[in-house]
Amino acid sequence: MNLRYGWLLLGVMAWGCGGDDSNVSGDDTSSTGSSGDDDSVSVSMTADDDDDDDDTTPTDSSGTPESSSTDPDTTTDPTADTSTGTGTDSSESTAATSDDGSSSDDGSSSDDGSSSSTTGDPEVLPDISGEHLLAIATSFDPNLPLQYVATVVQTPDGDGAVLDIQLQPLTLDVNSTTTPREPFGAPLVIDDVAVAADGTFQISIPTLFVAGECNPITGSDVDAEDIVLDGEIVDDSSWCGSVDGNVTSPIETPLSGSTFAATRFDGDLPLVFPGGC
Repeated sequence: MNLRYGWLLLGVMAWGCGGDDSNVSGDDTSSTGSSGDDDSVSVSMTADDDDDDDDTTPTDSSGTPESSSTDPDTTTDPTADTSTGTGTDSSESTAATSDDGSSSDDGSSSDDGSSSSTTGDPEVLPDISGEHLLAIATSFDPNLPLQYVATVVQTPDGDGAVLDIQLQPLTLDVNSTTTPREPFGAPLVIDDVAVAADGTFQISIPTLFVAGECNPITGSDVDAEDIVLDGEIVDDSSWCGSVDGNVTSPIETPLSGSTFAATRFDGDLPLVFPGGC
């Protein structure tokens, strides 16, 4: 401020001193130029004063006013929290996935009320077509059964079936179950045996002749009549049941309590086999 007053004082003195107008004019010019300098100094000083007045304005470490950091327009929306916010959608998605997973479990047959079993479907009747060893264990000596090769042809008939059977007698030494077991004589043919849907059937043989060569109990010929085999199909490889009827020669005696069992074989005759169910 002293400098400004100094310049003003010099100007007044210049006016106060005489001289021609051109000098005054020149001084005016000089004064004007000085006045320009004076203005610039004044601006500079004013700027400095302003800086001093603004020292209380908060700034960041770079010197830039921090007013921008408090701009409400740029304030982060707390509802847009990136750590949670809409991120809960992902957890909801996960929950949905879990629900879907459990839903797939719930989609099991038990939830649907259905069952993987074939309950309610017609039971498939086993097919015993083929060759079987048929053993008839009489009540006289169940351990020495009569033996036949039974060749069966099974034909479906509605829910059941029809059997065509040929019984080929096999030779047996007395007290033997495995030798020599050779075919003997003509086979016994039994056709049109009806099988029910549950696999049960009945074979009727009005008269039966057993040659001595095929009798392992006594080695004697045997005559029998009214032979009935009540049986059932167990599976594709076996069928069995009970035997009833009467022996008429060499003595008369009932066959009640006798049994039979048939076992499928392929190739050699089985050495061990059942004589009943």
